[in-house]
Amino acid sequence: MNPVHAEFEKTSVGQRLAQIARDPQHLYGYRLMSRLDVPAVQAIAWEVKPLLDAIDDPRARDFAKQFCGAVVGEEMRNAGFEIAKDAKGRERRGAVPRGGVFSRGAIWRPIGGWQDEPVNETFKRGIEIAEKAIGTYRDALAELAK
Repeated sequence: MNPVHAEFEKTSVGQRLAQIARDPQHLYGYRLMSRLDVPAVQAIAWEVKPLLDAIDDPRARDFAKQFCGAVVGEEMRNAGFEIAKDAKGRERRGAVPRGGVFSRGAIWRPIGGWQDEPVNETFKRGIEIAEKAIGTYRDALAELAK
């Protein structure tokens, strides 16, 4: 983490955001988002939204969002993940739906790729449910766009 983010973590808001982002339970959400090519930070969006909304200054709020991404990045690296790269070797960043808490974030993958990751049945079922839900959401949006 860079020194400016480390200083921010000493504030009450920074401590609370870091506590949320470092909750071991969120690693499942980070992995799921990554598996679906969605920025991992999106997994904590609903939980951090009230804290971020309470920050009146837009620049300070944007910084707090970047801090969330930095903490999630630390957690992902500690769990054996790296930022995914595109065909040209550039780090992948993904957009999230407009109007959400975060607008962009890193796309992560396990070092060595997904094929090397042990898959337990609960995680596998969670991926299947999420993929079905996202497919349904896409289909619904496509119908609305007609």
